[in-house]
Order: sequence, then C-alpha cells, then structure tokens
Amino acid sequence: MKPISARFAAGALALLGIVGSAPVVWKDAAALEPVPVFGDNPGQLDMFVYVPPGASGPLPLVVALHGCGQRAADFDTETGLVALADAAPFVLLLPQQRIANNALRCFNWFQREDNRPGRGES
Repeated sequence: MKPISARFAAGALALLGIVGSAPVVWKDAAALEPVPVFGDNPGQLDMFVYVPPGASGPLPLVVALHGCGQRAADFDTETGLVALADAAPFVLLLPQQRIANNALRCFNWFQREDNRPGRGES
C-alpha cells in the first residue's frame, strides 16, 4: 500500500489533469543524481536533481524539502515525486539536510540565522 502522502499527491495531480489516465509508477530513488557543487552553499546542504529522460526545452522546476528524519531519497520513495516528474514533466530538485547541521535532519528554517537571503540554508 502506498503511503497516504503518495496517494494524495497522485490524486491531486490526476485532478489537475497533469497525469490524466496514465498510471503513476513509482521508481527507485536511485534515479536522483547528486549535485556535488552548486555554487555558494552557506548552509552546507547536499543537493539531488532529477531530470526526466528525453526532456527537452524549458521545464518547470519543483524544489521539495524533506521532513525531519528523512533524506532526499526517502522523501522521493514516500511521495513518488520522480514518477510525477516523468508524468508532468518537471525538473525535481531535492536539497538534503546534513546531520552536522541538525541532528534530526530538520531544515533550520525556524532559526533566524538560517532563513535570510545569502545566509544559512535559504
């Protein structure tokens, strides 16, 4: 059985007509590619990207932040975002918190020093 969040996401996209009648097939999170260098990184985050195979031209970008205790791959596995990126299509960008930044892997959006442009995780 799919997690509730995955069923909700698939249902919401179907209602919007993005997926239509095509079945959503969950893929292995190994499809996420690490982005080792992505510019200034004051928050010392990790980054993963997924671009649908055969995609061409400009595509929308969806940035999704995982919850506390998760990694980017866990978040994809639980939501099916890679499969939705294929169906829509869109480019998927998944930042990942490091344990060194927060022992529970929570993004520190609630800390003033981490939620200002050009500083911290933002």
